[in-house]
Amino acid sequence: MQTSFFKPLFIVSCSLCFIACVNESSKPLSKPTASVNMYETVTAQLQAISKTLQLNGELIPYEKSSIISKVNGYIKNVSVDIGQQVYKGQKLATIDAPEMAAQIAEANSQVKLAMSRAEATKSNYSRLLSASSTPGAVAANELDHARSQMNADIQAYNATIAASNSYRAMGGYLIIKAPFNGIITSRGVNSGDYVDNTGKKLLFEVEDLHVLRLQVPVPEAYVASGLKDDKATFTVSSFPGLSFPAKLVRKSGAINSTTRSETWEFEVPNTDKKLEAGMFAEIQLPMQRQQQGILLPNSAFVTTQERMFVIRVKNDKAEWVDVKKGFALLKETEVMGPIQPGDVIVKTATDEIKDGSTIAVKRTN
Repeated sequence: MQTSFFKPLFIVSCSLCFIACVNESSKPLSKPTASVNMYETVTAQLQAISKTLQLNGELIPYEKSSIISKVNGYIKNVSVDIGQQVYKGQKLATIDAPEMAAQIAEANSQVKLAMSRAEATKSNYSRLLSASSTPGAVAANELDHARSQMNADIQAYNATIAASNSYRAMGGYLIIKAPFNGIITSRGVNSGDYVDNTGKKLLFEVEDLHVLRLQVPVPEAYVASGLKDDKATFTVSSFPGLSFPAKLVRKSGAINSTTRSETWEFEVPNTDKKLEAGMFAEIQLPMQRQQQGILLPNSAFVTTQERMFVIRVKNDKAEWVDVKKGFALLKETEVMGPIQPGDVIVKTATDEIKDGSTIAVKRTN
């Protein structure tokens, strides 16, 4: 009795399941919906670009002279020492060279001898010339010979004067003088030292420090930019917290092939002698582009092993555009390349956004 009761129920349940399966399989299949990612974008626009560039430089003397001997001899006396202020033409040292004194004396004697000979032959020619006014008194060849001898002796006299002047000039090198106003920063000799004209022994170094030169290597990317009012400030480690003014006065006009930079030279007043040559300086340069440019967020640049690019959105398609970087600011960087004002650029780009793919955008500016 119990078995016959459940049998009809089982048959009904199986029938209902079959009908449900048939109805479900008869429904049409729906197509999967393609997902499109949405990205924030920015609009490229021209604007003035400026940046304070922080670079290192070196202070050097306005003028510097390394003094050597041009004659052979012994240092007779030294009149100055390091750190001493000297003036143009001031005696620094004296060289004793007896051989040169003898050569000068001999040269002076040769001048007197040549002058006497020239005066004698000139007098002889004058007498013969006067006598030749009487026909037959002086032979023509004798007069010619006297004139030639006179000219030769005059030339010999001039040569001895030139030689004497040369020795006298060399004698002037026996006194070592300061070439300009400055400070003795190096002394390499003492009384009694032997010096020669080979240039191997340094006698003194004199530096003009009333104005210093500050030389700064400026990277190639910035050399076409302008410096506001040609003025800058710098600091040195010897005076922490103290800033010094500098004025741009000249540029080297060439890019160093090793450092890819151009040397800019600033002049620094130093009348109080607070700064010293050789100091390293940290200089702040308020740079300005001479023309407007386009700044993009740093996150808009994608760098791979093969290229650097930004992603431009055009007709809802991603377009990889090769670019280079210009001025780098804190949060933005100048873009160099075929990006035009009005272009829509993905704000946070990645190489996962494939070139030519469809994207949805949300503009932030």
